[in-house]
Amino acid sequence: MNVIISLINTHKSAYTGFVLYRWPGGNDINYLAGKHTENHKEGFPFTAFNTDSTKSLFLEAEVICRGKSIRNIFDQVGAATNTNLALGSSEEKDTSISTYEKGFNSLQKDIANGSIKKAILSRKKIHSFSLNDLDELFENTLKSHPLAMVYCFYHPLSGLWIGASPELIVEKKGELFTTVSLAGTKTSTDLPWRKKEITEQNIVTTFITKSLESIEASYQLGEIKTVQAGKIYHLKQLIEFKLPKGNLLDILEMLHPTPAIGGHPKKAAYLSIKNAEKHKREYYCGYLGEVNDKHARLYVNLRCMRIYDNQIEIFVGGGITKDSEVKSEWSECERKASTCLEIIP
Repeated sequence: MNVIISLINTHKSAYTGFVLYRWPGGNDINYLAGKHTENHKEGFPFTAFNTDSTKSLFLEAEVICRGKSIRNIFDQVGAATNTNLALGSSEEKDTSISTYEKGFNSLQKDIANGSIKKAILSRKKIHSFSLNDLDELFENTLKSHPLAMVYCFYHPLSGLWIGASPELIVEKKGELFTTVSLAGTKTSTDLPWRKKEITEQNIVTTFITKSLESIEASYQLGEIKTVQAGKIYHLKQLIEFKLPKGNLLDILEMLHPTPAIGGHPKKAAYLSIKNAEKHKREYYCGYLGEVNDKHARLYVNLRCMRIYDNQIEIFVGGGITKDSEVKSEWSECERKASTCLEIIP
């Protein structure tokens, strides 16, 4: 029996959604299910990068449980045992290198004329897939990303998504907030960090701290560290802060998308990306996580895949600055995609 197929069939017929997720460094799998609601008080947001073209979702926390495995979750909640499933088909193809180069040149032009300093250019990679392997795909994602927020999300409006994010956008515990400046990519700890990656990470940190200063928030910067995400490495810096005014939604609106997934300056880079990319990001580079009255923990939707009947769409991207080279950026996306390709059964 395929647990995820059974869960999807149950929620598809009820027009509700569910998410299976595990926090970084954790062992337990959490399950949250419910209908989409506009009342964002307690539940699980699954937010689009561009809300003009893709509907953001918020699952109301109607059912919550925890287990050591997805089969353990199934035994607790019960689900339809019908193994027939249709998630629809996609006519999307791999982003060609010529299409990527056009997008790259468009962003470099905007950087050269001074309208932006950095922007993320994303692309899609397509791989064949059998829905019978859904459980194994999710379990492989859990095993290969022990330090990431790993999830499997389904709603009839969004379709099925699986991903593993190393990037916290904001966590709230009482009055204390935490966010992360994460940027730069390399494939080995033996390689030095180049000026390009250090600049990328500094842009993200500066954006966050300037945003916090604009609302007179007090903050504290942690040390810059090298962290692993799958088989690649990033520069990461924790930032803790307290708010003199505003709330979680105000912070999310101010920070998202950060230069790590959008660009800098924020609004100009967003427009440059819309012009440069010929595909929809959908939920890639949106955010997702858990929200309730006591705390919130939200991650950027990176290293993610949308699952269709016969194929998977993998979303990857990288930061473009004045020092970027198109062949190097293309190769970086290939390396990021490989972390997903290697776990597909």
